[in-house]
Amino acid sequence: MIEQTLATEDFLAEATEGVARKKELLCKYFYDEKGSQLFDKIGELDEYYLTRTELGIMSTNAVESAEQLDRNVKLVEYGSGSSIKTRLLLEVLET
Repeated sequence: MIEQTLATEDFLAEATEGVARKKELLCKYFYDEKGSQLFDKIGELDEYYLTRTELGIMSTNAVESAEQLDRNVKLVEYGSGSSIKTRLLLEVLET
């Protein structure tokens, strides 16, 4: 219980500082289930264009990217979140 209280206090202090000064949260808070859901929601915001841009690039280039890979390729994705972009490539590789 004490550890959880300290973790909550750490989170509150770090989140308050990050949002007040830099408008950011430390990435370590995005690695659990709730954090992943939050990140997915952030990615849907108009202000957060990065996910849409990456998805557009992957959609446009998935076939060409897959053609550059050997059919027996081993794909390793570190920290892919919901894996939307990775799934695009995998779908092309499976065809």
